[in-house]
Amino acid sequence: MAIKVRKDKLLEVVKNSGLKFHEFAYNVGVTQNYLYRIKNEGLTVGNKLIEGLIRISGLSFDELFYFEQEKTQNELTVSLQRKK
Repeated sequence: MAIKVRKDKLLEVVKNSGLKFHEFAYNVGVTQNYLYRIKNEGLTVGNKLIEGLIRISGLSFDELFYFEQEKTQNELTVSLQRKK
């Protein structure tokens, strides 16, 4: 299972921090590029981001993140075939 960030919560936390996006990323302990990719591409998050977001936001893990079952190779193939 993959851990994903709740994008609406991420944006809310960034906005409420009063920091610019790159400043927020620095305070969390990750790069601005990594934070953008998580927000825009839905990357799986790592421990550093999890710890940083919880520390800065004061929110719980469940409020900020969710578990997503990773797709199998077969599911990915079927998904790609449907897009053609």
